Amino acid sequence: MLANQAFKKAVNDSGKAQAFVLGFQRADGSLSRYETVVFPDDHPRSAENLMYVERLVKFLLWQRGGGRVYAGGSQVIGEYLQNTYSPGGARSFDYAFMGERVFQRTFTVTPCTAADVLPNCEHEVSLGRYLEGYRIGFDLGASDIKVSAVVNGEPIFSTEIEWGPGKQTDSNYHYEKIKAALNLAASKMPKVDAIGGSSAGIYINNWPMVSTSTRSPIYSIMCMGPLPRHRVYPNVMPPRFLCVYRES
Repeated sequence: MLANQAFKKAVNDSGKAQAFVLGFQRADGSLSRYETVVFPDDHPRSAENLMYVERLVKFLLWQRGGGRVYAGGSQVIGEYLQNTYSPGGARSFDYAFMGERVFQRTFTVTPCTAADVLPNCEHEVSLGRYLEGYRIGFDLGASDIKVSAVVNGEPIFSTEIEWGPGKQTDSNYHYEKIKAALNLAASKMPKVDAIGGSSAGIYINNWPMVSTSTRSPIYSIMCMGPLPRHRVYPNVMPPRFLCVYRES
């Protein structure tokens, strides 16, 4: 943060600041735009642009996400980013991770003019805000499952169930553990109107592309439904829906 502030101050104090615009585009067409300033390519300190912009791209890529990055401004910086975020570049991990693994497309950096970077276009979605009825909330942590039963916004039951997701490669282990947790919460209420869950990872259009707490595709058996077969999860088990029921 301090280094960024010092760099931008130096650029502005030079009296020759040039605009540089980054655009992070996602598969649904949404785009997150970020504007900054850099030294001109012929400035004695122009080499400092490269580290500044590359670190900025790295941070914003993981903060906002994107399978394509528009680098609007200096062609020198754009080509540097293009080479850095490539299969043989210094950021080959980010190239592969944000490309084929997360967004399921080849990650690209597109050098262009600042004016060519599209306007900001974020797709906002309202989530939740519903409290009425009989609801179950659960969280899949690194060492336990937290589950609660809530009636009209008031928690009536809450517990933690031990599990070891990082060491398990069998999806049935997760299936049975999550199913038991949900059924335990369901047993505290006369019915279940809705279930909400959370866990660490990267989600796109309600599909978990990366799970940071498990080695097996447990989310294919959760309420979201079957996980599509693709090269990210080549050994995914047959799709199953997790049904919550009360045993008599």
